[in-house]
Amino acid sequence: ARVHAEQGCYARSLELNDRALTIFQKALGDDHPRVATIYSEMAATRSRQGSHNLALSLHERALALRRKTLGDRHIDVARSYANLGRTYFGMDSFHRALECFENAKAILAETLGDKHPEFAAVCHSMAKVHAE
Repeated sequence: ARVHAEQGCYARSLELNDRALTIFQKALGDDHPRVATIYSEMAATRSRQGSHNLALSLHERALALRRKTLGDRHIDVARSYANLGRTYFGMDSFHRALECFENAKAILAETLGDKHPEFAAVCHSMAKVHAE
């Protein structure tokens, strides 16, 4: 599904993600981290389409599910915050973007350390917000 989204085949990407979501929910239940991953994939596709409000809703669902199933300090929770930050940035909601990036940065510093490339990527995203 991700390849289709990156190639601009959004309808196919969403169709495959919908199918995967249904399968994962039936096999693993609604409250499984893999379900959150599908929500994130769907949100990324919606962002590429310019449907930022829908992307935001899907990213928020992924974040809530990850916090519930993985805890507040898990790396995937940090990734959800970073995804939300990028979506808010795309909506020109810079204050909200910065809040999300700050949350991601704090978790990544704890889990991966402040020398990790993923930590650096969030810092770079924060720099872009400050440049606006």
